[in-house]
Amino acid sequence: MSILRTPTPRHLASAFAAALLVLLATHAHAFVRTMTCTPPGETGGTLTCRDGEQPLPLYWDAPCIGYHVHQDGLETLGPETTHEQVHRSFATWNDVPCSWLRLVPRGLTDEDRVGYDACGSSRRNANVVLFREDQWRAGDSAPIIALTSVTYIVRTGEILDADIEVNAAHFDVGIVENPFTSRHIVDLQNALTHEIGHLLGLDHTSPDDRFVGDPDTWQEAAMHALTRPGETRKRTLHEDDIAGVCDIYPADVGHPDGDCRLDPTPDGFFVRPSGELRSSCPDDRACGCTATPNHSHGPPALLLLVALLALRRRTRPL
Repeated sequence: MSILRTPTPRHLASAFAAALLVLLATHAHAFVRTMTCTPPGETGGTLTCRDGEQPLPLYWDAPCIGYHVHQDGLETLGPETTHEQVHRSFATWNDVPCSWLRLVPRGLTDEDRVGYDACGSSRRNANVVLFREDQWRAGDSAPIIALTSVTYIVRTGEILDADIEVNAAHFDVGIVENPFTSRHIVDLQNALTHEIGHLLGLDHTSPDDRFVGDPDTWQEAAMHALTRPGETRKRTLHEDDIAGVCDIYPADVGHPDGDCRLDPTPDGFFVRPSGELRSSCPDDRACGCTATPNHSHGPPALLLLVALLALRRRTRPL
């Protein structure tokens, strides 16, 4: 988060200058932006920075980001209700006036894979929301309710693709009507609102040593990592979530291409591309580099909502 500084006369007392430096070094928000890598020796990221590599924040470089929802939805809710819950979750992030980015529904899909085709055009790539009801990711035993896989350019931090998977194979995912009578249900909108924050480039909310806000309120953020069955608090954005997305996509600055002009009417069905999703190209336009997320195990009553990054792709300068 940038802080505007006003030139200060050199003859001002050093005590005043010291106090000003302390003030500028603190912040009242606990949001965290997802970075391309984590410096060696630090924790919290999926991939460690290579020698000479500097961590950069992730971002989308377009005023409109489209998404597709799997046509089947959740069996327990039915397609129509499932799709409605998904759109409500995306709309929550659109209802932030200080952000210029807009998330636009583009239709349904039968694509059941996550990832990015490094050699494919837009016809082979889409941001998709999937529901895993029969089997969760093989070899993944952590109590993950949902997972967002992000593909980005390491050199710049620009996001190319983001896909969300909901774990309905291990959890009773649905709609919490009453938190007292629905204690066993994982609320779909609650989980997706959090996941979309990752899609946008936000990491899990966590105060650092410079945080001067209320130590109790940051845990109410949608981007807080933990949740419980029956919780609906993450359906609504907290001031930290709003500050985070507006820090990445500030409306007062705007995008160079102007406002989002995409027609909000879905533009059609995204058909599952034939063949495999290629992680590299024969002409070496991109070289693949994937990483499996590191999962932390919290107390049984507190379920880890998501892992940070499931996929990253190293590319040559574009």
